[in-house]
Amino acid sequence: MKVVLVTGASTGLGKAIAVYFASKGFAVSITARSGDALQKTKAECVAAGIKENKIVITVGDLTELSTAEAVVKNTIHQLGSIDVLINNAGYLQFGALSTATVEDFDKQMNLNVRSLHQITRLSIPHLLQSKGNIVNVSSIGSMTPVPGCAFYCMSKAALDMYTKSLALELAPQGVRVNSINPGLIMTEFSVNAGLATQENKAERYNQLGSTNPLGRAASPDEIARTVYYLASKNSSFTTGTIMHEGRKGEVYESIPYARPPIGELRFEYPKEPENWKGIVDTNRRVACPQYLSKGINTAAEIESEDCLYLKIVIPLDEQGKRYEEKLPIIYWIHGGSYMVGGKHLFPNTGILKNFSIKKIIFAFVDYRLGIEGFLTMREPGLPGNYGVEDVLLGLKFIKNNADHFGGDPEKIIVSGESVGGTLAGLIAVTPKARDLSSGVMMFSGTPQATWAVRNHFTEINSAIVINYCNCSRGSAENVKNCMKTISLECFQKGVDEIQAQVRKDGFSRMRYELIRMGFTVTTPIVDDFRKNDSIIPLKPEELVRQNARVKALISNVAHDRSFATNMIAKTGNSRIDVLIDQMILEGSASGGVLKKALREKYAPASLYNNTEKSRRLCQLLIDEMLADAHHEALLYSANGVPVFPIFNDIFDQPTGGADMSLASQHCRDLSLLFEAPGLVSPTLTLTPNQMLWAEPFTQRLAQIITDFVYNGTLGKTCFSKINRVMTRVTNETIKETDFAVDAYYFWRSLLPTLQSLNVYLSREVIVPEFLSAISRDFSNCDDYCIECKEIYKLPFYGSLLLAILFGTGLLVFCVLYFNSSRHMPLLMLDEQPIK
Repeated sequence: MKVVLVTGASTGLGKAIAVYFASKGFAVSITARSGDALQKTKAECVAAGIKENKIVITVGDLTELSTAEAVVKNTIHQLGSIDVLINNAGYLQFGALSTATVEDFDKQMNLNVRSLHQITRLSIPHLLQSKGNIVNVSSIGSMTPVPGCAFYCMSKAALDMYTKSLALELAPQGVRVNSINPGLIMTEFSVNAGLATQENKAERYNQLGSTNPLGRAASPDEIARTVYYLASKNSSFTTGTIMHEGRKGEVYESIPYARPPIGELRFEYPKEPENWKGIVDTNRRVACPQYLSKGINTAAEIESEDCLYLKIVIPLDEQGKRYEEKLPIIYWIHGGSYMVGGKHLFPNTGILKNFSIKKIIFAFVDYRLGIEGFLTMREPGLPGNYGVEDVLLGLKFIKNNADHFGGDPEKIIVSGESVGGTLAGLIAVTPKARDLSSGVMMFSGTPQATWAVRNHFTEINSAIVINYCNCSRGSAENVKNCMKTISLECFQKGVDEIQAQVRKDGFSRMRYELIRMGFTVTTPIVDDFRKNDSIIPLKPEELVRQNARVKALISNVAHDRSFATNMIAKTGNSRIDVLIDQMILEGSASGGVLKKALREKYAPASLYNNTEKSRRLCQLLIDEMLADAHHEALLYSANGVPVFPIFNDIFDQPTGGADMSLASQHCRDLSLLFEAPGLVSPTLTLTPNQMLWAEPFTQRLAQIITDFVYNGTLGKTCFSKINRVMTRVTNETIKETDFAVDAYYFWRSLLPTLQSLNVYLSREVIVPEFLSAISRDFSNCDDYCIECKEIYKLPFYGSLLLAILFGTGLLVFCVLYFNSSRHMPLLMLDEQPIK
């Protein structure tokens, strides 16, 4: 039987906590200054179902060391252990500072802080044995000062810091420490403190309780249940947490923004919802069907094709009412490789804590994923991009209905992480969404990424699934009608077939296609064949170049592909050579030159130190992604649009720590910001030390986003072609730093130039034989793909002449490049046009 020790258990909240734990089968040790009152608590514990011999009473003043020693000794002697320590004893004397004495100060600080430390210090050895936990009862007064309660508020603020410090100290040893910070509770505590009298306490409860967003004071039993939660296995990963009455909000989990895309509406573009009749249930928690490797939990409670819903979180003021002014809106598009994810991954706690308090409305959109979202034959009959159109319709819904939930329709920031950042970037520049948003935030993904929009890749994989489900005959319209009748199970099995090929070699060969695409099967495509209805009418670079009009924030993390670095490190440092080989298409006429350039920059022959090899490998993977973000920023800047790149290195560890445990992984910044570890991985675990250490970073990032949303600036220098700066954010600092301009030109200028031999080559595509059943031309291989190989089509002499001319120019270019400084003069580079 587990044992709980509760201080201040004679009346009120302490009594309610002891009784509630007794009802849950705990043995109870209780202490207070009044023996008679403790006997009443004991009687109620017995009535709750516990035997008398499982209840220990110790009477005394906890400010005296002898009393604290007796409490712990009696508990261990009679009950054998301490599994949970509840520090509830406290004292408040209401009065003005101008008349308060030093004795008044000492009395409150001694009971609220000193006595708590004494009982805690004596209990720790026993808690270490039981791997138990501590819950301290603090107060909302630790964060919101109350006139006449200065000493009490000071003591509770000290208690909060004590909680966090002790949590850091004991976490490595398996002991959790948390505190709860309630507001007004309906007990005699307020009367005893002088905040109310017996005659007016009901009136005072109503008056003070109205400041809570729920409009009332709490009952002791309600707070006791929260304390029990913190002490239970249900919060086994919670430590260092201060649970308080912070900002509240109206939360609508599922507002339909489109008709369900089922039956005849499957593989059709979304339709506006029908008018509602009566009350709509907005508590429906559902996610679109998830497509990921077998055995991986996506954390979705319910999966359904009827999934086109928005989640909206609306801040409320201190009285629990909506603000009178119209608030800006962040429209968030989730990531997940276009295959998984959803608004279900974003808990309300992080949003309320970091953004509701800053008066920002959040709207999260679910959109069709995988096969339902992106299946295509690149023809009007089966065009694809259904998920992108879903996102657009959701944005229109928010724009048209902003007035109904207190939002400003002229201040909507389209945002997202990973592929959600890419989709946000595409929506911000598509002509179909013009004037729907006032800004864009792209986190760890932009339209310029090599994985963002892949026509051939998506078309080939679509054909594989279509064939697997026996729908490969006839026109695109016929194929679509057939696929409308197929079960989701068949779609998943078709995807499994594709992913099985990716997993076949897995990371043992470190295929770069796996690093680039993960287990993605389908992506958005350029749908220019849709003419005026096209949502991505141009390749991403040209689309941004022509249509970038709104302010932009572009964010990356310091170790975005650390998963690949870890796997390569495990298989040996020589794998950097394998990685470079995988980056270049087999059969590429310029492949040898490209590999030589990559090796010269990231794996020179003189590099023999294994640690440095790993660092260079990490740098290679990061440089490529930063080059994409850098290019996106240049495109916006070229249009005269304010753009602010940020670089998040959460734990300020350039190499991510010795074992990469302190790496700023893909989306880890946002997992901390939203208190949503599922954004990184369904199996992610962050140690309590890391979570608490990262809290200053979280607050900085929240403020950066707030400044961008409200002011369109970060209070920092704006990025431009002649001033290529980004804001580096860590748990300790915010400071401006320069982009690695030489790395940008390596990835966006030198390598494409070296690869330009391919201009004189056409491509032949190897496809599975069964695809010949579909009357499609797969010869236009217009993106990276491992199915492509290069073959010469020009006459021999023409090819030879072109090769000689180009080779001469290339030789001069390479000699100049490789003999130049690693940090090229900015003015010289700026003379080059944007590629």
